[in-house]
Amino acid sequence: MHHAFHRHVPIFRAAGLACLLGLITLPLARSADAPPPPRLELVSTVGEIGIRQPEPADTIGGVELRLPQNWHGIRPWLGVSALDNGTWFAGGGFIYDVKLRSNWTATLGTGPFYYKNRHHNLGLDLEFYSFLELTHPVWHDARAGLRIGHLSNGGLGRRNPGTEDLLFVAVVPMGS
Repeated sequence: MHHAFHRHVPIFRAAGLACLLGLITLPLARSADAPPPPRLELVSTVGEIGIRQPEPADTIGGVELRLPQNWHGIRPWLGVSALDNGTWFAGGGFIYDVKLRSNWTATLGTGPFYYKNRHHNLGLDLEFYSFLELTHPVWHDARAGLRIGHLSNGGLGRRNPGTEDLLFVAVVPMGS
């Protein structure tokens, strides 16, 4: 029984972290006029993955599309990332933006991904990617910032080592 609980602890930690971050950011949210409707956004990422592993981290880069459709601020997104060692993962999920004071935006995201790697087994080909991102306007409506993310199978596999990434992010709205 203890072993089964131990396998699911990362899920509880991730859920707890998401709730804590939500509680922290709510008081920071601006109470300004209604924000403009979301637009299609092109996102580019670059950084390191495996930042908390004993072996050296790998370089990672990715491209994402954040779709304008939303339900109470929850929007779909699709992405693909590749590592310098030939690993890649692709999938999609949902994001939620929280506008903070001083024009900062906190973005929470999560979703299932297909993960393909011959060198570093994360337990399953099905993995879940969750992240928190902080961005600030840098030019017109384009934003740049940092993301911390976690990739794991959520305890569904026999092995669930998981891994974290730290990425620079550029978000460019498309269209007017």
